[in-house]
Amino acid sequence: MRRQVLVNGALLALALGTLGVVWATRQAPSTAELEARKDKLFPSYRRDDVTRLRLSDDKQQLELVRSGESGEPGDFRIVKPWAERADVATVSQLLGSLDLASALRPADGVSPEQAGTRTHALRIELEMAGKSLRVTLGAAAPAPAGARYAEVEAAGVTKLFVVSQGVAGELSVPFEKFRETRLLEYGSRDFARLAFERGRRKIRARAAPARRLFLSRQERE
Repeated sequence: MRRQVLVNGALLALALGTLGVVWATRQAPSTAELEARKDKLFPSYRRDDVTRLRLSDDKQQLELVRSGESGEPGDFRIVKPWAERADVATVSQLLGSLDLASALRPADGVSPEQAGTRTHALRIELEMAGKSLRVTLGAAAPAPAGARYAEVEAAGVTKLFVVSQGVAGELSVPFEKFRETRLLEYGSRDFARLAFERGRRKIRARAAPARRLFLSRQERE
C-alpha cells in the first residue's frame, strides 16, 4: 500500500513538472517553426504577439501601441509624435512584410560603418511577447541592383545581412502613411454642438440626451 502511494506521488510530481515546463515554454518557437523560418530575417516572429512598434531615423520617430479598442488584431494607436488611431491597413502591411522578410545572404566581415547602419538609417523596433526585435536598414550593398544592408538584432544576437530591393522597399514605409485618412479624430459622441456656415446662412445643431444631433436654429444675417 505504501509503495503504491509513493508511486502515485512520483507520477503526480512528474506530471506537474511536465505541465510547468510546457507552461514556461509556451511562447518559445517550436523546432518546426525555427526550421520554416531559417531564411527569414527574424528566426522567431508572431505578428499577433507584437504589442509595440517603433520606427525612427535621424530626423523623426514614430511609436505605435496595440490598443485592442475595436477588438481587431491589427488595431494600433500612434502615441508619438501624434496621438491618434493608426491606419489598420498600413500597420498590417508592415507586420506582414516583417514576417516574410528574408535575406539574400549574410554580410559577414562588413563593419557597421561600411554597412551604413549607424547614421541616416531606418530602424524598426518591435516588442513581441516580452521580447525585443530590431531591424536597421543601411546603405546600398554591392549586388544585386537596389540591394541594401540590414542589421538584425534578435534574442540578444546581432547579425548583418544583404536584403533585396523589394524587401527594403516594403520596410521603408513613409511615417505619414500610418495616419488614418479622415477629417476628424472624434466620433459623434464627442460633440455637444455643431455649427455650419455657407455664405450668409448659418445652421446650428445640438446633441440631444441620446447623443443624436438635432437642428436647433437656422438664421440669416
